[in-house]
Amino acid sequence: MPHRAGPAVALAVLLALFSGMAGASFGVPGHGDEAGSPHALPALSFAPPSPSSTVGPRLGFSVSSITLAPQTGEVGVLESLTVTVSPPSGSYSYVWSNLPSGCLSENTNALSCTPSDSYQSTVSVQVTNATDVVQSQNGPLTVDPALTVGPIQANPNPLVSGNTLTISVTVNGGVGPYTYNWGQMPPGCPTGTSNPPVSCRPGSSSSSTASDPISVVVSDQDRASGSSNGQVNITPSSGNNGNNGNGGGSNNGNNSNNNNGGNASLSNLLGGLGGLITIALILAIVLFVAVIITAITTTVTAVTVVRRLPPRPRADPGRRCSSCGAEVATDSKFCRACGKAQGDPPVK
Repeated sequence: MPHRAGPAVALAVLLALFSGMAGASFGVPGHGDEAGSPHALPALSFAPPSPSSTVGPRLGFSVSSITLAPQTGEVGVLESLTVTVSPPSGSYSYVWSNLPSGCLSENTNALSCTPSDSYQSTVSVQVTNATDVVQSQNGPLTVDPALTVGPIQANPNPLVSGNTLTISVTVNGGVGPYTYNWGQMPPGCPTGTSNPPVSCRPGSSSSSTASDPISVVVSDQDRASGSSNGQVNITPSSGNNGNNGNGGGSNNGNNSNNNNGGNASLSNLLGGLGGLITIALILAIVLFVAVIITAITTTVTAVTVVRRLPPRPRADPGRRCSSCGAEVATDSKFCRACGKAQGDPPVK
């Protein structure tokens, strides 16, 4: 009757497990088949665990937060979205979602696109490894409206040379703060970087048409830029020597200031003289009126006195001077013609 090999096989397995020897064959003496040969036991091998199952977290990889460049986007400006996966050497696939207008998903960890509209929400990315394990990551994104530069304002316009000019420009959208780079400017006004409003005293016009151009380029923090142009009409001052100091903008501006100061002094002087002349004229008018009033008063008084004098005695045609024969008033004691004393008038 043949021997049963079950107990022998079980013993061989136990020996292999405890000895840690892989691939060994064990024979049990005294046990054999009907031919008397020992039974051959199956070989047992114990391969070491694969490295992928012992490295990293339970999912096998990790996904970092989304990085934005620039941090605040802008319509019309290239935006980069990057997500980092660890370990980086694995095989991964990427699906981006909830993107702004103008951006489409691509199978990449670094997505670049140009937004075509304003946006403020959360961008998502889904990462899948070779064993179909999925992890997701989100990140907030803001896209501001595009940078726009309005028209240049010059005040006053037209301007008399030597007077103060104020130049300003309106900017909307983009990501501030802004940088203003002034290009063309009237003589005596600064060029280069300067925040508006810009105040200056232009000299005589550098243009034959008396219209000086003004230009500015505005840039924001996303390196987007816009430009604007304008002009100012400059008329020469009546007391300003327009040709002197015209060799350069700075010299012309200084000469304009000096001439303007001289004109101001002359105006002050003329203003003082004008005040004195006005006062003298008022006094003369008052004096003239007083003289006229005095003359009128004197004339009226004289007329009144004359009217109040007693009437002059009229000559009596019936009485004549005994000496010269001239008519003598009735009550006259002397002849007005010869001075001869007269007798008593006749009794009537």
